[in-house]
Amino acid sequence: MKAAELLVRCLENEGVRFLFGIPGEENLDIMHALHESTIRFITTRHEQAAAFMADVYGRLTGRAGVCLATLGPGATNLVTGVADANVDNVPVVWECNCLEEVCGACTIVINGRVRQACTALVDQLLAEKPGEIELRPMTKFPVLRDLMVDRWRIFVALEKIRAWLPVNSYYHMGPGQRQSQDTQQMAYLYSKCMSCGCCLEACPQFLKIELHRKEGETEIEFHAREREVIDRSFMGAHAVAQVELFNSNPIGGMNTAERLDALVSEGGIQTCGNAQNCVKVCPKQIPLTTAIAHAGRSATLHTLKKWFDR
Repeated sequence: MKAAELLVRCLENEGVRFLFGIPGEENLDIMHALHESTIRFITTRHEQAAAFMADVYGRLTGRAGVCLATLGPGATNLVTGVADANVDNVPVVWECNCLEEVCGACTIVINGRVRQACTALVDQLLAEKPGEIELRPMTKFPVLRDLMVDRWRIFVALEKIRAWLPVNSYYHMGPGQRQSQDTQQMAYLYSKCMSCGCCLEACPQFLKIELHRKEGETEIEFHAREREVIDRSFMGAHAVAQVELFNSNPIGGMNTAERLDALVSEGGIQTCGNAQNCVKVCPKQIPLTTAIAHAGRSATLHTLKKWFDR
């Protein structure tokens, strides 16, 4: 499958029915893919008209309006219509994907409580607050637009604690070490984390970080400064639980010391105030407080061992 065919398939899955624009040499593959698609291509005389048509289509139908242009001047001609849609905030932008509470993309604050939008039933929400349903973006992350936030910080914490299993090759190495049933069961509970951010939104120690570029600062310098600030802030309960998950794995356990070093660094588990809000709002009912308790014990033993091993 070509990238153009995959793009068209994604648009179909999002419910796109019309695509406004001008065909050209650079988008011929997309035009060919549209021949086998249910999406109807509407040819315009100017790229700016395509952008405005997509904008108005989105306002009238509530569906995503999509416009297409060629490279160079063709793409820049879209800017006016796209900017108009952005200023008018039409339609409301929010994230969703699986609609089955698996991906964690649709986390928003509904009626004052952080939760997954895909499993928030309207009748139950109206029972909580008759007459209206209030939607707000998460408050602990920078808002990109409307209900969509930048959750990059979640994955920075996972990178910090090395939430992966390192491999030296792709050759078959045979079966790994056996694990007890209790260890497997606890690992399964931790593995259900979908990085949705609910525990972070409810955590009083997890504070919002929103920096702005200084005058004359390059984008690389800005992201380096932002990363430094994030690394010094509290990593969150989700990262602590993943330390327990990967350290319990026979292969992941080989890097236990590195993860525990990250766990006791600035912004680590010592910052946790044990408010236990995280476990109450977790949509997957992960035992986060248990993970924090076990990780705290492991971190203490690790620190003492480092002191006496000097």
